[in-house]
Amino acid sequence: MSATADGEGGAGARRGRDGAHFEKTPRTGRRDEHAKAGAGALQYRGFGGGPARKGRRFEPVDAPPSERRGTDSRRDFRKGRRPDRRADADIAPHSDFRSEHGRPGGGRDEDPRAQRRGERTGALWIYGRHAALAALRNDARKIRRVLAAESALEWLNEADLPPDRRALIVRTAPFEIDRALHDGAVHQGLAVEVEALPRARLRETCAPDGRNRPVVVFDQITDPHNIGAVLRSAAAFGACAVIFQDRRTPPLAGALAKAAAGAVETVPAIEVVNIARALEGLKDLGYFCAGLDGAATMTIAEIPRDKPVALVLGAEGAGLRRLVGETCDGLFRIPLDSAMESLNVSNAAAVALYEITRSPP
Repeated sequence: MSATADGEGGAGARRGRDGAHFEKTPRTGRRDEHAKAGAGALQYRGFGGGPARKGRRFEPVDAPPSERRGTDSRRDFRKGRRPDRRADADIAPHSDFRSEHGRPGGGRDEDPRAQRRGERTGALWIYGRHAALAALRNDARKIRRVLAAESALEWLNEADLPPDRRALIVRTAPFEIDRALHDGAVHQGLAVEVEALPRARLRETCAPDGRNRPVVVFDQITDPHNIGAVLRSAAAFGACAVIFQDRRTPPLAGALAKAAAGAVETVPAIEVVNIARALEGLKDLGYFCAGLDGAATMTIAEIPRDKPVALVLGAEGAGLRRLVGETCDGLFRIPLDSAMESLNVSNAAAVALYEITRSPP
């Protein structure tokens, strides 16, 4: 599409609303969108970023954002995103907020759009009051910074935190916490940027201590909310560790840590390459490996209690993989009423852990 300001359009040319001529290309039927070089020539573009078409409005490419007519917002709506209204707004940057210790609240030295998606390189966020407080109280957890809204600051003041942890707290506006986390994160005005905890080792962590504490093994469970809920149950019933496959585990942070309500900080997490081999290692330590399977003939009441138990959980729908199921010492089901076919994996884990750890009659 060619737009010229000299009024000479040639064959097939027509005049636009602003008096510019647009030439039609004979081969394609499309217009050349670049203005011919010359005094006063302007370039135009459509809202979609491609060649302008009939019926579209045009904006000068070099026009400042304040003079454009909603180009970016319309593009965002078509792509299913909420338009970024902050581009032309006078919003104070994060560095304008200062902590109680007089330090700047932290600058945005990276792409702000990446910060809004929580995609900062190497950043792990734990949010929600109980999960964040557990991270702050865990001496093994390295904390980078703590973002706290005014309401959360009052709540934190009642917590017994050591001075070195309190020094990391930055008073922050709630929208700045929103920008740091992924969309839809319910942070309750508190978010902690952390480094990953060091992974525990199987033989040292799961060595029997005479208390017959269970171990929970995840086989291809990848939903963060389910994993977090199982971690919470594992902590409640005194599990000594949880075991994941390293290639299939989401980060132990974010929504997973919030669902775990602090259990990420208290239950050691072990990552292994192969689940079946890990079960063999647990057997060598004296564990009885019990897999949950809705089609099993034995019920969880028949799980032996004379030795520690490794409870193996499969993904919802798919269940345990064949080799993992064959490696287990036995497969067991939870007896359910015929009106309900199955339980959510986190609920099933809680029921099985209760049965395994309760005192025998």
